[in-house]
Amino acid sequence: MRATRYAKAAAAAAGAARSADRRFTWGERFSAIPGMLGATLNGKFPGATKSAVGLSLLGIVYVISPLDLVPELFLGPFGLADDAGILAMSVGYLVASSDRYLHWRLGTTGPETTTQHDGDVVQGTVLSD
Repeated sequence: MRATRYAKAAAAAAGAARSADRRFTWGERFSAIPGMLGATLNGKFPGATKSAVGLSLLGIVYVISPLDLVPELFLGPFGLADDAGILAMSVGYLVASSDRYLHWRLGTTGPETTTQHDGDVVQGTVLSD
């Protein structure tokens, strides 16, 4: 009976580890961004703030728009560097947030977070005698 209990615990722990270490593809992350934006703006998703999402979107609009605070025409590579930096920060934040959103939607934890388990509870599975 005890061996079965430990086998169940090992299987539950292995399943929790697989789901916690789930790596999403770039396509999954980018396709999750609209849902993440909606859930963030509605206040349902706690993994991103409205202000950070808004600044990220504003940064992308800034890079796409023809108006530029540091124009490439006069400053050459320095004008491109500000656009590249803003784009990298904006897209980086949105992709990282979409990764957290996908884990949140699946009910798993991401690889950057750890959870503690008490007693015989492993990732929401209660083991009994």
